[in-house]
Amino acid sequence: MEKLQLYTNENYVNRINSKGDLPIEKQSETIVQTLDKLFPEQEREDKSIREAREILGSLSKEFDDQQLKDLIVKVQFLTESWLDDFERSIFKGLTLQELFHEKGGL
Repeated sequence: MEKLQLYTNENYVNRINSKGDLPIEKQSETIVQTLDKLFPEQEREDKSIREAREILGSLSKEFDDQQLKDLIVKVQFLTESWLDDFERSIFKGLTLQELFHEKGGL
């Protein structure tokens, strides 16, 4: 009967490393790259957080990553709703998206 072996992430990395396939640093890069390919939204989220930290400068130190994510979502919502209101005031109650959809576009 074949034994079932369970590997934790650390055991798996050590097992691969013991074969001499890749150095640990390279394995970590490969794992991160693979996860980024599988979950591209994570990379976008990380980029948004980095950009927010750059924009906020030293003020960003007062927020953790989750607080920044929440702040980004709220600002995006506000800007989209303000833009929709502005478009409705110009285009007879329609947003550009609604207008294009009505005309058979986007």
